[in-house]
Amino acid sequence: MLQADAVQSDFSFYQPTLGEFAFVVSLWWLIGLILIAGGAYSLNRSKTASVELLSLVALMLGVGACILLGWYFTPLNRHHLLVWTEDKNINSRIDIWLVLMILGTSLLFFGVGRKLGKRGLKRTDPNAN
Repeated sequence: MLQADAVQSDFSFYQPTLGEFAFVVSLWWLIGLILIAGGAYSLNRSKTASVELLSLVALMLGVGACILLGWYFTPLNRHHLLVWTEDKNINSRIDIWLVLMILGTSLLFFGVGRKLGKRGLKRTDPNAN
Protein backbone atom coordinates (compact mmCIF):
# COMPACT_ATOMS: atom_id res chain seq x y z
CA MET A 1 0.00 0.00 0.00
CA LEU A 2 1.29 3.45 -0.88
CA GLN A 3 2.02 5.84 1.93
CA ALA A 4 2.49 9.58 1.76
CA ASP A 5 5.97 10.85 2.30
CA ALA A 6 6.47 13.27 5.16
CA VAL A 7 7.04 16.79 3.94
CA GLN A 8 8.83 19.32 6.08
CA SER A 9 9.12 22.92 5.11
CA ASP A 10 10.93 25.65 6.96
CA PHE A 11 9.21 29.02 6.70
CA SER A 12 12.06 31.08 8.01
CA PHE A 13 11.62 34.73 7.23
CA TYR A 14 14.55 37.09 7.17
CA GLN A 15 14.93 38.65 10.60
CA PRO A 16 17.01 41.82 10.50
CA THR A 17 19.67 42.35 13.10
CA LEU A 18 19.28 45.15 15.62
CA GLY A 19 21.84 47.28 13.78
CA GLU A 20 20.05 46.92 10.44
CA PHE A 21 16.71 47.68 12.05
CA ALA A 22 18.03 50.76 13.84
CA PHE A 23 19.64 52.03 10.61
CA VAL A 24 16.43 51.68 8.59
CA VAL A 25 14.20 53.22 11.27
CA SER A 26 16.56 56.15 11.80
CA LEU A 27 16.87 56.68 8.03
CA TRP A 28 13.08 56.91 7.56
CA TRP A 29 12.82 59.06 10.67
CA LEU A 30 15.44 61.45 9.30
CA ILE A 31 13.69 61.60 5.92
CA GLY A 32 10.40 62.42 7.66
CA LEU A 33 12.00 65.11 9.81
CA ILE A 34 13.67 66.74 6.81
CA LEU A 35 10.38 66.76 4.91
CA ILE A 36 8.59 68.30 7.89
CA ALA A 37 11.17 71.03 8.44
CA GLY A 38 11.51 71.82 4.74
CA GLY A 39 7.76 71.89 4.20
CA ALA A 40 7.13 74.14 7.19
CA TYR A 41 9.96 76.47 6.17
CA SER A 42 8.91 76.83 2.55
CA LEU A 43 5.22 77.09 3.44
CA ASN A 44 5.95 80.39 5.18
CA ARG A 45 8.34 81.59 2.44
CA SER A 46 6.22 80.67 -0.56
CA LYS A 47 5.10 83.36 -2.95
CA THR A 48 3.10 81.32 -5.45
CA ALA A 49 0.33 78.79 -5.08
CA SER A 50 2.27 75.97 -6.75
CA VAL A 51 5.22 76.31 -4.36
CA GLU A 52 2.79 76.46 -1.46
CA LEU A 53 1.08 73.27 -2.63
CA LEU A 54 4.41 71.50 -3.09
CA SER A 55 5.59 72.48 0.39
CA LEU A 56 2.26 71.35 1.86
CA VAL A 57 2.67 67.96 0.15
CA ALA A 58 6.21 67.64 1.54
CA LEU A 59 4.98 68.58 5.00
CA MET A 60 2.18 66.00 4.89
CA LEU A 61 4.50 63.27 3.60
CA GLY A 62 6.91 63.93 6.47
CA VAL A 63 4.11 63.98 9.04
CA GLY A 64 2.70 60.78 7.60
CA ALA A 65 6.08 59.03 7.71
CA CYS A 66 6.64 60.02 11.35
CA ILE A 67 3.10 59.03 12.37
CA LEU A 68 3.45 55.63 10.71
CA LEU A 69 6.84 55.10 12.36
CA GLY A 70 5.41 56.08 15.72
CA TRP A 71 2.36 53.86 15.24
CA TYR A 72 4.62 50.89 14.55
CA PHE A 73 5.87 50.95 18.14
CA THR A 74 2.56 51.61 19.93
CA PRO A 75 1.21 48.98 22.32
CA LEU A 76 -1.88 48.69 20.10
CA ASN A 77 0.26 47.40 17.25
CA ARG A 78 1.65 44.14 18.59
CA HIS A 79 2.24 42.22 15.39
CA HIS A 80 5.90 43.13 15.33
CA LEU A 81 8.16 40.72 17.12
CA LEU A 82 10.93 42.98 18.28
CA VAL A 83 12.16 41.93 21.65
CA TRP A 84 14.56 44.36 23.20
CA THR A 85 14.94 42.35 26.44
CA GLU A 86 13.27 39.32 27.98
CA ASP A 87 11.09 41.43 30.28
CA LYS A 88 7.78 42.45 28.67
CA ASN A 89 7.45 45.50 30.93
CA ILE A 90 10.79 46.89 29.75
CA ASN A 91 9.86 46.14 26.11
CA SER A 92 6.62 48.09 26.38
CA ARG A 93 8.39 51.02 28.06
CA ILE A 94 11.01 51.13 25.31
CA ASP A 95 8.27 51.09 22.68
CA ILE A 96 6.39 53.94 24.41
CA TRP A 97 9.56 56.03 24.65
CA LEU A 98 10.26 55.43 20.96
CA VAL A 99 6.75 56.64 20.08
CA LEU A 100 7.16 59.75 22.21
CA MET A 101 10.60 60.44 20.78
CA ILE A 102 9.51 60.09 17.14
CA LEU A 103 6.33 62.13 17.47
CA GLY A 104 7.90 64.73 19.78
CA THR A 105 10.79 65.46 17.46
CA SER A 106 8.45 65.73 14.49
CA LEU A 107 6.50 68.44 16.33
CA LEU A 108 9.77 70.11 17.30
CA PHE A 109 11.04 70.13 13.72
CA PHE A 110 7.70 71.54 12.53
CA GLY A 111 7.95 74.39 15.04
CA VAL A 112 11.57 75.15 14.20
CA GLY A 113 10.94 75.09 10.45
CA ARG A 114 7.95 77.37 10.86
CA LYS A 115 9.88 79.85 13.03
CA LEU A 116 12.81 79.93 10.61
CA GLY A 117 10.42 80.44 7.71
CA LYS A 118 8.81 83.42 9.41
CA ARG A 119 12.11 85.04 10.38
CA GLY A 120 13.10 88.04 8.31
CA LEU A 121 9.80 88.41 6.50
CA LYS A 122 8.37 91.89 6.38
CA ARG A 123 4.61 91.84 6.57
CA THR A 124 3.02 94.54 4.45
CA ASP A 125 -0.56 95.59 4.27
CA PRO A 126 -2.12 95.33 0.81
CA ASN A 127 -3.58 98.86 1.14
CA ALA A 128 -0.45 100.57 2.44
CA ASN A 129 -0.61 103.34 -0.15
